[in-house]
Amino acid sequence: MIIVKHPSPIPSEPLLNPSGFINDTHDAEPHKRNIAELLIKAGQKILQHDHGDDWLSMAQVSAYIRRYKLRWQNLSTKARDLEMSLDDYLPRNFDIRGLGVVVNYTKEWNETKRRFELFIRFRQMLDDGSAAC
Repeated sequence: MIIVKHPSPIPSEPLLNPSGFINDTHDAEPHKRNIAELLIKAGQKILQHDHGDDWLSMAQVSAYIRRYKLRWQNLSTKARDLEMSLDDYLPRNFDIRGLGVVVNYTKEWNETKRRFELFIRFRQMLDDGSAAC
């Protein structure tokens, strides 16, 4: 007989459906957005204004988030804070996609800063869930 005194917590990502797509970005309640939902919303705006398909630094992504006045649960739109939140989110989740946007990311070593830097690319999602080339 097994008795569970401390049940496992409910996953903090209830907006992910079984296929892994984000299907809500909390437009009515932007203070509830997590980092993935924030990037999906930013990707929608960036693709809408035809700035997609380029690799953007976190400083550039941060500038777009401020330009489009996007809010999220952490409130900070500093590039370093966004990058730290993504570093925490990405190991637990394979990819970020949903609502017509696919978010790709890569880390590259920057010898000048002597650390890895995160780069983001937003691409249009096709009907089958893959990204447009």
